[in-house]
Amino acid sequence: MRDPHVESLRYRLKTSETTIYKNPPAVKFTRNEFECHLNDGVLTCHMRE
Repeated sequence: MRDPHVESLRYRLKTSETTIYKNPPAVKFTRNEFECHLNDGVLTCHMRE
């Protein structure tokens, strides 16, 4: 039986041309329902079980 579901969501974040971040650190945050990791302009979110 098929069980299609979303494992993660991935977004590419872009800033305006006038905003520049030099060597920003990776950021990770956790909520009750999900956790997200932002690194190199890519935000990846995973549902928690």
